[in-house]
Amino acid sequence: MKNLFNILEKEGIKLGGKEKELLVQYADLIKKFSKSLSLVSRKDLLLEVEKQLYDAVVLSKFIGDFSSLVDLGAGAGFVGIVQKILFPHAQIYLVERRKKRVAFLEVAIKYLGLEGIHVLDVDWKELRLEADIAVSKASCGIDELVRLLPFIVRKDGILIHFSSSRDLMERANRFYYYYSPYRETQQLLYVFQRTI
Repeated sequence: MKNLFNILEKEGIKLGGKEKELLVQYADLIKKFSKSLSLVSRKDLLLEVEKQLYDAVVLSKFIGDFSSLVDLGAGAGFVGIVQKILFPHAQIYLVERRKKRVAFLEVAIKYLGLEGIHVLDVDWKELRLEADIAVSKASCGIDELVRLLPFIVRKDGILIHFSSSRDLMERANRFYYYYSPYRETQQLLYVFQRTI
């Protein structure tokens, strides 16, 4: 984790002591449960955890301050839990249907002592939220997500979709490139804004 913190600092992302402590505890928890719950790739567990944490922390550079965020298809909770650590005042919603992952998320939240973070075991079609931001990393197709936007984010709220493909450039309202030292290709964050 020291390597990850050094990389982030070189990129101008300075984490406080409490943030680093919580990220280390979270990473340790993922490593502990990963094999039994298939939370991340088994090839190189430490590298995979750092890669996912890097993406989640870098996201904070692009979103600024917010009051609520929905992590769609939360999985191990990388996006939502990391954003809660970085923005403790925000309300975070982790949407995950897989029961074992739901159980892990609930354990992680309790273990880390996080408040204002909620696990929603619902189908996206049933969501009725008005969050500032929704984030999708490895979830359903973008067409379905954009269609569901009015039920997930408030008017002028945004959906951020992680991708390495350039296929969505013309459809997104805007996009951001970033380079991850943990990946071979440049990464993109596509932003779709709810206007109605």
